[in-house]
Amino acid sequence: MTEQIRASVWLDIDELDTPYLFDISIFHLLKSDNLIDHINRAGKVLYRKED
Repeated sequence: MTEQIRASVWLDIDELDTPYLFDISIFHLLKSDNLIDHINRAGKVLYRKED
């Protein structure tokens, strides 16, 4: 995922009428070990691209 795609997805999600909040990150670009550990423990996959 590129930053451009992430921004496009964020804009699409932001327009939804939902009570939920979303934080969209490009996982392989994360630098915080604590955040990576938390995502691996508690994160939920909302979409996975099939090869």
